[in-house]
Formats: sequence, structure tokens, C-alpha cells
Amino acid sequence: MNIANAEPVGLRAVLRQMTRPDTPRAALAVGLGALTAAAGTALLGLSGWFLAACAVAGAAGPVAAIAFNTLLPSAAIRLAAITRTAGRYGERLAGHDAAFRSLPRLRPAIFTRLAGAPASVALGLDPGETASRLVEDVGELGDHLVRRLAWPAACGGVVAGLAALGLAAGGPAIASVLALVAAELALALLLSRRRARLHADLPAAHGRLRATTLHVCRAAAELRAYGLEARVAADLAVQAERVVALQQRIARQAGVFAALQAVGGIACALTALSLAADAGPAHAALAALAGLATSEAACAPVAGLERRGPLRAAIARLDTLLRRDAVTPVAPVQPALALSIAGQRLAPGRIVGLVGASGVGKTTLIEMMLGLRTVPRGLIAVGSGDLADLPAATARGLFSPALQASPVLSGTVRDNLRLASPMADDATLMDALDAVALGARVRAMRLGLDTWLAGQGSGEGGLRLSSGEARRLGLARALLRPAPWLLLDEPTEGLDAATEACVVAGLGAHLERSGQGAIIVSHRPLPLTLCDATITLCPRPAPR
Repeated sequence: MNIANAEPVGLRAVLRQMTRPDTPRAALAVGLGALTAAAGTALLGLSGWFLAACAVAGAAGPVAAIAFNTLLPSAAIRLAAITRTAGRYGERLAGHDAAFRSLPRLRPAIFTRLAGAPASVALGLDPGETASRLVEDVGELGDHLVRRLAWPAACGGVVAGLAALGLAAGGPAIASVLALVAAELALALLLSRRRARLHADLPAAHGRLRATTLHVCRAAAELRAYGLEARVAADLAVQAERVVALQQRIARQAGVFAALQAVGGIACALTALSLAADAGPAHAALAALAGLATSEAACAPVAGLERRGPLRAAIARLDTLLRRDAVTPVAPVQPALALSIAGQRLAPGRIVGLVGASGVGKTTLIEMMLGLRTVPRGLIAVGSGDLADLPAATARGLFSPALQASPVLSGTVRDNLRLASPMADDATLMDALDAVALGARVRAMRLGLDTWLAGQGSGEGGLRLSSGEARRLGLARALLRPAPWLLLDEPTEGLDAATEACVVAGLGAHLERSGQGAIIVSHRPLPLTLCDATITLCPRPAPR
């Protein structure tokens, strides 16, 4: 079979594709942000000018106070205040709407890549790392999509501030304030670079603490039994102290950054005030507040640069995941194909036992068939082709697995079963449950197929199935998928003798009715009675 390699797609290309539908909202957010910043600067400068002018008019006597036009400046101040408030609301609404609309499209795209990843990638990701990429890394990208809209707004604020400064004090004041703002930005960028390194270290420390905590919780019973609680608690305390130390350093540098902004703003205000002193109190007040507003607007988005470290790390991880060679089959796979495993040909509909000592590689062989491990060429043939030449998605379409670890997802019984057959009706679902001796248990539940099950390790509410019930639910799910071959890895492990007999009888009836083939791995003899042939795996000789 020929395989056509598709061009690898990086994160930036996927991100552009995911965010393109929301470009109008992002553009609206940018425009509103610039308008809001300009209105805020105008409000600050105009308010200072108005208060100073009122004071001067009042000091000049009753005639000047009565002649002073307070209505026009008051209306302008109110207009600027309303514009700033409405613009800020609209900017936040449009900006966050654009970013958050993109995330639901981005996460499925990344999950699709994860699900179809090669074995070398898929097995290299533990559940914690997968959740981190789908939640934390994509969340970091979402925050970046919001933060990047702050730069146009900052430009609008700076332009408005400089315009007000020019009206109040002229070119020298503009040049002086720009020089101070440039120096302030340089120091802020230097400080943000140091903070970025700390922010990059913090998620890693959090991840180690979280992973250790999860491992400890899973082994809690054994740790208590061996009296190791104190040692484990001490190890967790050390890791927690590292996290706290990083958080304290970040908080201290945040205080330094805030102090820098305050000092820079005061320096800009005093410089503008001194250069506009000869223009009168009203113009001096306008110049001082315009200088302060210019400094604040210029430095506002700099605080987001501290997230550059985590952002770059998230982009690198996601880009590595997405830049893989996608493969597309040129020739379609027939609905029912013969298999050949280690030179033994299996005709469609055969029921074969896979036996051998523990650790010989039976489960590994099952995972190879599902594309979860790299398949050596020549080991498994599908029809007239080699399984190693098939894309993982195509190979998985040939098999319906019930593996040793049978996950129960948070959802109803129906939801868990329909993972294998989304269009199956309730009667079909109950037939599959009856085949694995679980139908009576579900019928006894008050809500039946609508009973909510608690997912493994989810911490959510719902009915928690025993390990045997979870295994049988996974087996029922496998029976629902109309694949040519069933892959059953220890299907009756952990069941009592009576339940095992019922499950084996139901499984035999299903195979006879469906005509599916099956490959059964079992150390228990009863499931192997269904098989009309066995393949014995032998351990590889130890190297000398």
C-alpha cells in the first residue's frame, strides 16, 4: 500500500486557521482599545486643566468666575468618561469573545493530533502531560490572544497623551517625556525578562508537585500500610516550599515593577509640569497629567511580557506535537480482512487465543495492532499489505479493543457505551450489556442507561463501578463496534467463576451472531475455550 505524506502543519498555521473567523471581533477590540486609551488620556488631562482653570477664574474675582464657561469643559469631560467606560466594556467583551471563541476550535484540533499521533508520540505522553497541553498550554495561548490586543490600545493612549502634551507645553515637553518613557520601557523590559524566567520555572515546579501528589494519592493505601506517610509528607513539603519560594520572588519583582511605573509616571508628570510652568496653571496641570497618562499607557502592556517564558514553552510543546508527518492512505481498507501474525494466517471470523508467559509481549502485540506501538515490518500483515504501512487511524478501524485498563468516563452508562457506536439505540446497548452479564445490574438502577457514572480519577459525583463492572462495561463497549476483529485482553480477569461463565457464554453467542473474528489474551482457561486456534508467544533469548 502506498502512503502519501502530507505537509507537516505547525502551531502558527493552525492558530491562524482557528482565529481567522474571529478577525472582525479582534479588529473591533483593537479599535475600541485605542479609543478607550485615548479617551482615558483626554479625561485625565482635561480634568486637570478644568480644575486648574476653575481655580484661576475663581481667584480672579466674581466677574471672571461668572464669565468662565464651565458647561463646555464639563460636557467634554463627561463625554470622555462615558467613552472610556463604554469603550473599555466593548473592548473587553470583543477581545475576550474573539479569544474564547478560538479556544474551543483549537483544543479539538490539538486533541485530534494527539489521537492520531504516531506511537512514539502517543506513548511518550502521560495523562498529566496530555491534560497540561490541552488545558494549560492552550489556556496560555488564550491569554496571549487577549494580551496582544493591549498594544494597539497603548499606542492610542500614547498618541493622545503626546497630543495633549504638545498643546499644553510644546515640542520640548514631548521630547523630554518621550525620553523618560523610553528609559522606563527599557528598564521595564529588562525586569520583565527576569520575571519571564521565573514564570517559566513556576509551571515546571507546579507540575512536579502535582505529579508527585497524584502518585502519592494513588499509592495512599500502600504508603499507610508501610508507615511512610511522614517521609512522603516531608518530600511534598520540600517541593511545595520551592513553589512558594518562586511565587515570593515573582511577587517581589512585581512590587519592583509597580514602583518603577510609579516613579516613571511621577518623573514624566514633574518634567512636563516644569516645562509648562510659563504657560499658566491650567496648561501646566494639563501637561503634568498628560505626561502621567503617557507613561501609564506606554507601560501598561509591558507587564504581560513576563508571560513570555511560559508562552514560548507552550508554543514549543504544541508546535512539536503538531509538526508531525500526517499520513493519508491511498488505497481503502476492505471491511473484513485476513490477518497474519508471526507468519500464522488468520482468516476472517477466526477466534484465536494469544498465549504465553507473563511479560512475553501479548499486550504489546495488541497495542501494536491498535497503532499504540511501533510495528516491526513483517510481524503483522493485513490482507496483502503490512500493518506497519497503515496509518494508525486506519489500523484502529480494523479492531475493536477491550484492553486491561477499561476506563470509565464521567457520563451516563449510555454515553460510555456510545463511544464505540454513537448511533446505537437503547435495545442494542442493552443487548451488549446482557452479553457481558451487566444488563441486570443496569436495569436495577433507578435511571437505567441514564445513570451517571463517576469517571476514574475525576473526583466527580456519580455511581462508581467496581473494577469487574468497569471491565465488563469496556467489554460491552467493544462488542458494539462493528469492526472485523475484536481484541480482548484479559476479558474476565477479576471476575468470579459464575460471572466469568456468563460472560464467556455471552461473548461466544455474540461472536457466532456477528461473525467477527477475535484475538483473546487470557491467563484463565475458560475464555480460551472459545478459540479454535492458539498462537503461543515465546520469550526472546537473553543476550549473552
